Amino acid sequence: MRSDGMKKNASSHILNSVARWKVSIPVISSSLWIHRNVWRAPLISIFVVYLSFLCVSSIYSSIQFASAMQANLYNIDNLSANTSPDESGTLWSTSDSTLRAPPPSNYIFTTPANTTRGIPRIIHRMWRDLNTNTPAESINASKSCQEQNPSYIEYVWTDETAHQFIESHFTWFLSTYMDLPLPLQRIDALRYFLLWHFGGIYLDPEVGCQQPMEPLLNGTKAIMPESWPYGVSQQLIASKPNHPFVVKVARSIHDIHGHGSLVSGYVTAIFNTGSVLISHVLADWLRSTKEDPDIAILPSELFLGTKGSIFKIYDSQVPLGDEVYISQFVFENPFGWLGAAIALSVTATIILSIRMSPRRLREQTSTRLIV
Repeated sequence: MRSDGMKKNASSHILNSVARWKVSIPVISSSLWIHRNVWRAPLISIFVVYLSFLCVSSIYSSIQFASAMQANLYNIDNLSANTSPDESGTLWSTSDSTLRAPPPSNYIFTTPANTTRGIPRIIHRMWRDLNTNTPAESINASKSCQEQNPSYIEYVWTDETAHQFIESHFTWFLSTYMDLPLPLQRIDALRYFLLWHFGGIYLDPEVGCQQPMEPLLNGTKAIMPESWPYGVSQQLIASKPNHPFVVKVARSIHDIHGHGSLVSGYVTAIFNTGSVLISHVLADWLRSTKEDPDIAILPSELFLGTKGSIFKIYDSQVPLGDEVYISQFVFENPFGWLGAAIALSVTATIILSIRMSPRRLREQTSTRLIV
């Protein structure tokens, strides 16, 4: 009997010590709780571990990508040195610097022979339908670039001529192009195929010019502006014809098409044809290209309309809709990504707690019955 009493005292002493450790050292308490409960919900535990690994891997990849982008950032000091015209980009003379679509039915989409070595001085824009009222911001943006770059040719594309172009030169992509559910996705896709075939500078309708583009294009094969907080933006893309990076982006759109999505259309456009896609392809491109990647990242001070920048954004007064505003906040904002990560972590914790609660209640009930 005395031996049993000593055992009970020893057990009681150990339990009291563990309880004191739990109170004084929360980390140990949490570790013991995790060790005790992790095997009770293996699937949830594996999911939490996978989620943690995914977060760490994403952070590491983002740091690598940011470092690679910084290494390929366009040197602003080169602007003053690149003032002489680049012969590789000189275009034929024309009395009208703006070619309004649609072109004649017998028009042949060809790349001028003297533009294949560098970025052709062709500006591409998409206005969808020239017969409707074009926003004043788009007109002003277009005029500003014509004034700053009078020798450049501007192609203004519509839904009709875009379809004609894809059908004429990328027949294999036509069905995919027509199956894209949103006009925004077709516009995103079109820019890569235009640059694949023609080369030149694709500008979104709201992108205008404050200074000539000539110094920026000389000696460069592909240009994209950096985007905060991550990657690059497709509001402006410039490249020579058949640039392998542009080809890679265009093919990626074809490859990922058909994968279903449970999220909103605007978010789907961002990931499948927009800024997330081109940033992902660029990250892979910079990792795989050990030598000169033949790409220049345009720093934000040359793109955001500040003093000394080449480009200017003409803000549109056309309402975008609640879906677009919400999607932009969540997926184009670091705080949105942080909020989504926190929400996912809280959800996993709640599920794990609910999963543990019935067993914990049964254990407590059994303990009380024994006592």
